[in-house]
Amino acid sequence: MKKISIVVLGCLFLLLLVGCNNSYRDRVDELEYENQTLRSQLTELQNENKSLKDSLADRNLRISDLEKTISELEADLASSKTLIADLTAERDALRLEVAELLLKIAILDEQIATLLGRIDNTVFVYFTFGTLPTLYASLHFLSHSNPSYVFFTRNDTFDVAQMPNHVTQIRDVTYGTLPSSEIAEIARETIAELEEAYHSPNFHFFVDDLRVLLPYYALLRNEIPESRFRITLLSDGVGTYGGMFTGNGVDNRFVGANGFNNWRDRRTDLNAFWLPLISSENQLTAANYEAILLNFDLAYVASQRTNVEYWMQFPEFGLLRDDVMPEVRAELLRTNLVKVMPFNMLDQLSQTRRDIFFDATLGNPSFAVDEEVSLRTMLDGLFDSEKPVMIISGTHSGGVSGGGYGVPSFLTALENIVATFGDDYVLMYKPHPSWNSSLSGNQPVIDFMAENDIFILPPRLPMEVLMWAYPNVFIGGYSSSLYMSARVEQVRFSIGNFATGGINHNIMYVLYQFGFFADMDYAF
Repeated sequence: MKKISIVVLGCLFLLLLVGCNNSYRDRVDELEYENQTLRSQLTELQNENKSLKDSLADRNLRISDLEKTISELEADLASSKTLIADLTAERDALRLEVAELLLKIAILDEQIATLLGRIDNTVFVYFTFGTLPTLYASLHFLSHSNPSYVFFTRNDTFDVAQMPNHVTQIRDVTYGTLPSSEIAEIARETIAELEEAYHSPNFHFFVDDLRVLLPYYALLRNEIPESRFRITLLSDGVGTYGGMFTGNGVDNRFVGANGFNNWRDRRTDLNAFWLPLISSENQLTAANYEAILLNFDLAYVASQRTNVEYWMQFPEFGLLRDDVMPEVRAELLRTNLVKVMPFNMLDQLSQTRRDIFFDATLGNPSFAVDEEVSLRTMLDGLFDSEKPVMIISGTHSGGVSGGGYGVPSFLTALENIVATFGDDYVLMYKPHPSWNSSLSGNQPVIDFMAENDIFILPPRLPMEVLMWAYPNVFIGGYSSSLYMSARVEQVRFSIGNFATGGINHNIMYVLYQFGFFADMDYAF
């Protein structure tokens, strides 16, 4: 029994030893695996360390190169500054030489063009009495260099002192200061002097469409044959269209049932005035002198002559109307009506001539704000404002002081305009050229302008030029010919009846009906 117990105990001990050995071996395996993992991590760290050391070496090398470059640049900095100063001075000197050469070239071009004009043997003569015809004339004589002679009664429209060398003022006059007979004689004497000075040149005579007979009188009384002269009639504005197409009951208009008969009557009248002018022995009466200066109803008929053309902005006006007889339409198609937009004439000028035009209109000394600041400089400052500029255009003194045009009064319209646009726009007021600030009826308007910071532009400033010089300006006001010179997007409101009164009212209504004022959102 005792031996059996010993054997059992021995077996149990052996089993214990075997179990312990197996556990030991498992632990050894675990340690070897862990050691292998650590060695892998060590290898990775060593590789990463080597890469960082290599990168550090590269950066140290780059730093060394940069420090060397910086040192070299610092050494050259003083000489570089001197070189830059020398090159800048040389550049500025060359720019000055270029400017002087451009001026000399411009002068030579002007002299060459003048000589070519004389070789062409055409002398231009301009007699204008209104703003739009004066703008047409000045834009035209800036487009060439032929000898040119001008008679402007709106001297504020274009500063004659800034005319180019090929242009000569005939007489310094102001509108309304000379009787018709004297103006007609000035024209006749001018042609006589030019005929002798230029040895029988060709003449091209520009005149307002209200004065068709003036060039005929001046030329035919000097026995200049029609083969040596051309006449261009210049639109005076709204009257060009309304004068013969208003259909307001006057018996000499080209509309309605009597339109064709009236056209033939005007042709007879033209011949009745024109034929006697051929004879220098015929003595004109005072009435005939007046007819020479006031004959707008002859312009359309006169433009059927081969050497007469008629410039206007909308020659299609008569054909758009539904109250013009087919016979009159046929006569219109035989005229020499020419669609001429003044701002297109301006766009076609060279930059030098455009500068002359703007300096002679907006830069006219008579429009100076004070002795130090020209109007153009002042306007440049106003148009640099963060707000857009809107100009209110006025009408004749009767319309302003007495209301009219469908509004209770101009002052009431102003109040509505300020309420609508005052917060979003810089507002200015452009009076009619005949506006007189000293009239008592205008004082409330002046006071209102001052209270609302509305700058009053010079009355005789050509509003059309303002729109061309600053195409981003917005405008609105009374019906006027200036709106025919505007671009569509500029017109934002009207005072009165642009859009009322029926097609027989005036061209402004017709333009409105055909979408010309598509952006005009308000009427006051």
